[in-house]
Amino acid sequence: MELCLINNKVCIYSRKDWENLRRNYRIIGAHLGASQATPSLPIALLPEEALLLLKRNIIKVAVYPNLQKPPTQADCHKYNSTKVQLLEAEQCIYKKQRTKDLKQIIDKIVEAKKKKGVHVSNETVLEEELSKQTVTVDTMIWPMLTEAPDSFKEPRTLSPLAEILQETTLTKAAVFEDLWSRGYYITCGRKFGGDFLVYRGDPTAFHAVYIIRCVQDVTKDVHLSQLIAFGRLGTSVKKKAVLASLCSNTINYVTINWFDA
Repeated sequence: MELCLINNKVCIYSRKDWENLRRNYRIIGAHLGASQATPSLPIALLPEEALLLLKRNIIKVAVYPNLQKPPTQADCHKYNSTKVQLLEAEQCIYKKQRTKDLKQIIDKIVEAKKKKGVHVSNETVLEEELSKQTVTVDTMIWPMLTEAPDSFKEPRTLSPLAEILQETTLTKAAVFEDLWSRGYYITCGRKFGGDFLVYRGDPTAFHAVYIIRCVQDVTKDVHLSQLIAFGRLGTSVKKKAVLASLCSNTINYVTINWFDA
């Protein structure tokens, strides 16, 4: 399986690859693409996820030089042309559906206007209602990618493990691999003040049970206020706050429990 490195992120563009990694390897990633409020491909992997898959020879990470360059004038023209075509097509579809819906209630609208002393035909009311709303660039729905773009067929080089490691630390990578090997699902924990969120099952069906914060240097003291804040945070969101460290190639975990006196 070959994934793509773009802007220091390992990305999945193929629906089949994403499904395979999620079902068989418990790799979640995060949506980069979106069509309005609907998340879509590509999926960006955590550096720790990518390292794990690379070490197990499950994936290869490719770098496409042309994708690292700014878009050319031809690229911009093609993009803008595609956007205009999509917009016009969606406006046409919307108008047809809106016309169908209005025709079912047009008589009631005309009758209501007559009661107010406004005498207009059904056709006039229909045009007025259609002109009130349409699809714009801001509201149009972009198509969702299910396969890699054609540009991925260009010459590429494979990215070494060391390049991915630059985006994380040895401690984070080791902690992630240890938790993953225990059968957990793991996602980014930044929104809860940690490095990882740990689930007993797929996040679509389970809540996270642990917030993991990695301690990079075990020789440095952790201020008591930081421990209290982290422990209270875990309690407030009903999760266990866990400190993880790497010492002599051994992963150590310390759970912070908060009890109100």
